[in-house]
Amino acid sequence: MLLMKLDTDKQEIHQFSLQQSTTLAQAYADHLARNFEAIDQIALHVKYEWELSKGTLKLDTARARGLFPSSELVLVAIADSKGNTLTSTVPIDRPVNIADREHFKAHMYNSQDTLYISKVLTGRLSGRPVIQFSRKLTRPDGGFDGVVVVSVEPAFLALSFEFSSLGQNGLLAAVGDDATVRVSRVGKIVPSHQYPP
Repeated sequence: MLLMKLDTDKQEIHQFSLQQSTTLAQAYADHLARNFEAIDQIALHVKYEWELSKGTLKLDTARARGLFPSSELVLVAIADSKGNTLTSTVPIDRPVNIADREHFKAHMYNSQDTLYISKVLTGRLSGRPVIQFSRKLTRPDGGFDGVVVVSVEPAFLALSFEFSSLGQNGLLAAVGDDATVRVSRVGKIVPSHQYPP
């Protein structure tokens, strides 16, 4: 009788844990969807302003006027069709080229303008681990004119999510279609890793 009760209790605890995990996963997925939409809105706004200004937009001036998030965890930049960074929300003190980056090539070789989300890599402007959200820039004739890149530190996507039942040892992670972990969090800690250049 005691063993049956223990087995029943174990099954109930297991079922409750599965329900809690499902609820948490759905809440985090919704949170990420809202964040991704907000980041994409930044990219689309910059794309529109860049094309409207015929390539004269200065992102550092726009940031100084409060048009971008003040968080140091978010950086916006524009690169031309050769991958040279032209303007950024942070000062550019040296030539920075991103022509070899996967997110640049994805837009250069794709006729569609869709949001591209990179793996975690080391940002060439910030020198820190970032996820790069990018959109294609086009010339008036429809040709490739470069990319707008919104670089977001993984901590921005992990720490902005508050869920009290995560607990001190609870694991939260976002994994891409390619099975690569984009961001993870254990309790309130976002593990720091070394990422490829």
